[in-house]
Amino acid sequence: MECYNTVYNTTPLMLFAFKKELENAGFKRFRLAFTTEDASKVKEILNVYEVVFAKGEKAKALFLEGYNCAQAVFGAFCEDFGFDFETAMKFSSGFGGGMGRLREVCGAVSGMFMVAGLIYGNVKPKADHYKLIQDLANEFKEENGSIICKELIGAKGP
Repeated sequence: MECYNTVYNTTPLMLFAFKKELENAGFKRFRLAFTTEDASKVKEILNVYEVVFAKGEKAKALFLEGYNCAQAVFGAFCEDFGFDFETAMKFSSGFGGGMGRLREVCGAVSGMFMVAGLIYGNVKPKADHYKLIQDLANEFKEENGSIICKELIGAKGP
């Protein structure tokens, strides 16, 4: 099956929030139609699709190989930013288990923040970047119920 999505005036109208349900229903291909977007905007939107679909699968595979949540997310993107895999795994290793198995902020959320910093981060005015991070955290929380590891996995303690 195929899922058809239209992009109107750079606003993707699609079902990202229902990705799992679409895949479970048998959708294997997703097609995009653009209306007025220039080449740079098309590239930006296609990068988002790649992140949601391809990078998510790579992160899942890394997690199933035994890497922690932060390593899995960061590892899915490491080569895009010039990190070799081993360095990326070392760099992100302490963020797993909700920060060293303290069961605080989810390792996947920490990995997402690291990737967002590499993509959108800046050196100076931090307010804009913090807003992005807060938006990402809120989106994750809406989809998963929390950004706290122990709440996500139902653990009683560290």
